[in-house]
Formats: sequence, structure tokens, C-alpha cells
Amino acid sequence: MTNNLKIFVDCHVFDGSHQGTTTYIRGLYQELIKDKNKQFFFGANDISVIQEIFGTAGNVHYLKYSSQNKVYRLLFDIPRLIKKNKIDYAHFQYIVPPLKYCKYVNTIHDVLFLDYPEYFPLSYRIKNRFLFKWSAKHSDIVLTVSEYSKKQIQKHFGIKNSTITPNAVDRIFFEPYEKEKVQVEVKSKYNFQDYWIYISRWEPRKNHHTLLEVFTENEFYRNYSLVLVGDKS
Repeated sequence: MTNNLKIFVDCHVFDGSHQGTTTYIRGLYQELIKDKNKQFFFGANDISVIQEIFGTAGNVHYLKYSSQNKVYRLLFDIPRLIKKNKIDYAHFQYIVPPLKYCKYVNTIHDVLFLDYPEYFPLSYRIKNRFLFKWSAKHSDIVLTVSEYSKKQIQKHFGIKNSTITPNAVDRIFFEPYEKEKVQVEVKSKYNFQDYWIYISRWEPRKNHHTLLEVFTENEFYRNYSLVLVGDKS
């Protein structure tokens, strides 16, 4: 890689509700933008959101999409921005544009809809099986986040050279804090103290039902509260 390499990052996921891909992109590029020898171009509809995340720097640029339609974004918006800004590498999640003006980096976090089809609509499975496989084969670099996902991507798509970039732990988890003080604040605000917490979007494959069964059948509710955090998918 050369100095002043131009990297485009599709950040359309930040226009919607928070999910794992937003955490992944935020953590990855908050570190990478520290390399001042590379130029980073972040694309989204609402660039104010990603500006708050990645801040202001000489090597950080924000590109606004002209449409919120995902098909238009992939067919026209992104290829136009890549060509206009002479991008070297473009980073996507799962699906890449068909018009290719630079090298593509594609992160496929998982293919669970193929491993557990009973949790996904038939139309979703048919559409994304084609799109994910096509995108993987048209990408120069395929990333994934676990050994399991790498094996399944090879099994379903025939991609043998995907690279694992493990999900990291945010440094906030290592910061010191006063546990007793936090417990008092939680008790005061939410009226519970000892609890289990499960953070996930609400959809069948996240298995809230089994968690609730275990919690009730084993009578954990006698000593603990069960806290569920997340948006409906």
C-alpha cells in the first residue's frame, strides 16, 4: 500500500437503528483514521451521525448519498462517488456495487440465514444467497469475524481465502469505575439491582424465547431481574 491511499467506507448502516455492523465499522475506523498517510471517505445519508463518530481531521472526509433507496445507492450513488474521488479501496458489508471502479473489501459477518433457514423468510434467503455469493466473488478482499463464519462462507460460497478480523473489545470496558456507585444509580433509575442483561435486536433467531424459558423454569426470577435491550428488527 502506498501513502495517501484513498479508502471509501459505506456507512449507510448508521442511517438506521444501531446494530453489530455499526459497532464493527465504528471501532475499526476510529483506529484506522489515526494513520495520517491514508485518506478516508465515509458515505451516508445523514453525515452528521458519522461526523460525531469519526470527528474532524485532515484525512477524514464525508460524502452524502443523494438517495435513501438502497438499489440506487449501490447502482449509482456509490460508484459515482468512488469514481469522482479516485478511491483505491472501498469497504462494504455483505453486498458490493456491480459497477467497479476500485478494489473492493467486503466483510461478511455471518451467513446464518443459510445455516439456520428456519429463522428467515424464503424471499430473504433466495435474494441474499445470490447477492452475498456474487458480492464475495467480486471482492478483492473478503473479511469475516470468526473461524466458524470463515468455514461457512467457504462451504456455501466456495470462498477459500477469506481473512478473519476478530471483533475487539472497546477500551471503555477496561476503564475503572465505582461498582457500588453504579449499582445505586441503576437501582434508583430502574428499580432493580441484581440482574441478567441481554443486548440484541428482537427477532426469532436471537432466541429470547429460550432465555425466558430458562429464566422462569429455573426460578432465577426469585433473585434476579431479566433486562432485555434492543430494537425490533
